[in-house]
Amino acid sequence: GQLNFNQKITDPTARNMAYPFGVALTVEGSLLVSDAAHSRVLFFRRPANADFTNGQAAEKVIGQTDFFTFGGGGGRRLNSPRHISTDTDDRLYVADAGNNRVLVYDRITVGSNDPDFAYPLGGVNAPQGIWVSPFTGEIWVANTRGGAGLATRFPRFEQLAINPNADFNIPAAAPLALTQDASGNLYIAEGTNRISVFFNAITFQIAGNYANRPLSPGTVSILYPAGGGVSFSSDSSAFSTLPLPQDLSDVQVLLNDQPVSLYAVSPRQINFLTPNNAPTSGTAEIQVIRKSTGQIIAVSTTQFGRVAPALFVQGAAAQGQLAALNQDNTVNTPQNPAAIGTFVQLFGTGQGFVPNAPPDGTAPTGPISTQDRPRVYLGGVNLVRDEDVAYSGLAPGLVGVWQINAKIPEDAAVGQNEASVQLNSVSSSVLPNGQRLRTFISVKR
Repeated sequence: GQLNFNQKITDPTARNMAYPFGVALTVEGSLLVSDAAHSRVLFFRRPANADFTNGQAAEKVIGQTDFFTFGGGGGRRLNSPRHISTDTDDRLYVADAGNNRVLVYDRITVGSNDPDFAYPLGGVNAPQGIWVSPFTGEIWVANTRGGAGLATRFPRFEQLAINPNADFNIPAAAPLALTQDASGNLYIAEGTNRISVFFNAITFQIAGNYANRPLSPGTVSILYPAGGGVSFSSDSSAFSTLPLPQDLSDVQVLLNDQPVSLYAVSPRQINFLTPNNAPTSGTAEIQVIRKSTGQIIAVSTTQFGRVAPALFVQGAAAQGQLAALNQDNTVNTPQNPAAIGTFVQLFGTGQGFVPNAPPDGTAPTGPISTQDRPRVYLGGVNLVRDEDVAYSGLAPGLVGVWQINAKIPEDAAVGQNEASVQLNSVSSSVLPNGQRLRTFISVKR
């Protein structure tokens, strides 16, 4: 921006800048700098197999007709451009504050001076900052709006022609600049002398019926990135020995700052065991962190409840043939039905706090009963008598699995019989949104 360290020349040339504001790099490392006073962006190409030099002249100018004139008035002319950004296709994004817009230029490493913009992004007011995620392509704008302020997210460039509208807003106090870390967490520099950090959110389900209901103690639980904006890890891994590990693929899940036991970690899903001493009401914070660095990948506050009953289905589906064993410990299937009058073993999770349970992540070596006995339904509405529910407790040899042994009543129909359980008035087959799941076992005479 100057010929040397000792002079300050503000006349517009290919070497001088008056008010450098934002910087961005292209894929191969060339430099772009916005000059708010001269209402332009300068492009400095990095020499092949070399580096920049002091006082290097810009190769081309964006937003003005040449290196020596300046003025902002809309159209192709920039007006007090602020921060800039590039995407992985070397498009240039300019927060054109004086014109209340963001301009997008096609591949900026090719072409000549004063290129026309490819797309004008409106719906912003005096934008100061711009950030384009190299991972998702989403566009974040520090939308100052005269001080009221929003951090506004737009779809990636390829989707703007179909949907040019913002899809998410975060209130911010006079936002000046923003960026994201490698995990997608958003950092906003605000005009109130602070930096606000917005972590990726996560959403939860109960394994088995995949219900979006409050987590409960001792439950096999699943978490996902909310909105699909973050990857938890670069690879997938699962536990191979017991007790369950508390970190996989350098990822930990913390409940109230304490690590929980993990079944599996993948880029878009984590299966974990909600601890037996977890809250039974209210909310608690769950974080996903990078163990080696302590970096927070995602965080959310979620609801907790006493129980969250769910039955496992063969093939890990939400409904269909239950993962059940006949009295002789063979798998219950339409080809191998259970006889009326015999016991069937149902398996699930969400039984809630269990007294005298083994340490989290450790499999019980024998029967350990639940506090409350569930109601078992066969044939849809037929209730198995309480005395015919022989066992409800932790499944020996398995972690986080609830086992229910129930006798098939004499009036059960032959063939597929809908089967579900109800614990503390919560049904395994009715989701919070009212959807009813059809889960069944097979029965013969």
